[in-house]
Amino acid sequence: MKLQLTKSFAVSVGLIGLMGALGCASQEKQATAVASSTSASASGGDPWFASVRNSDIAVMQGMIDAGKDVNSSSPNGTTALMAASRNGSVETAKWLLEKGADATLLDVTGQSALVYALVGNASPLKREQLAEMLLSAGANPFLYDKIGFQPLVEMIELEMNQVVMKLKFTSKKPCDLVETSPQRPSLARVARRAENIQLAEFFEKEGCW
Repeated sequence: MKLQLTKSFAVSVGLIGLMGALGCASQEKQATAVASSTSASASGGDPWFASVRNSDIAVMQGMIDAGKDVNSSSPNGTTALMAASRNGSVETAKWLLEKGADATLLDVTGQSALVYALVGNASPLKREQLAEMLLSAGANPFLYDKIGFQPLVEMIELEMNQVVMKLKFTSKKPCDLVETSPQRPSLARVARRAENIQLAEFFEKEGCW
């Protein structure tokens, strides 16, 4: 169902503007395309990212012991935590967080490890586990990336109801942070459109019309 592209980063940057202009793909597909291409270009030939891809924690530990920064990134801004999240590697992501990986970092397209987890290769269960871990580590579900993708909307559509209802909807982060417009309807409307009745009723109770 999700679009998987493995182009170079130069192509992915062009995709952002092209798909936004044409309006021919959903935000989910656009985010998946960008996350796929940035992750693919980051991992090619790099022993750090190869060890992340292989979930080889022993090798990763050796590299950290030798001075590798756990938050080091590719030229595209992809970090090991983003790569592990996209691959659905829960244990590797957990280990990286324990080693000090920063869940708030963004790649050059404005996508965090949370976005990589949501649009990546994880099973539904692992995707939810990754989301909970990354949110606990400070990932921002309200943050729009450069193509207008918001993790919270994807979480609604993926029916991560228990995860979403644990979020703090305060006056500083109101539940209608998805700006009301034809392109960005309220969270209640997003949930109704996704036929997620439980979350729709939850958002309506919170005042997210």
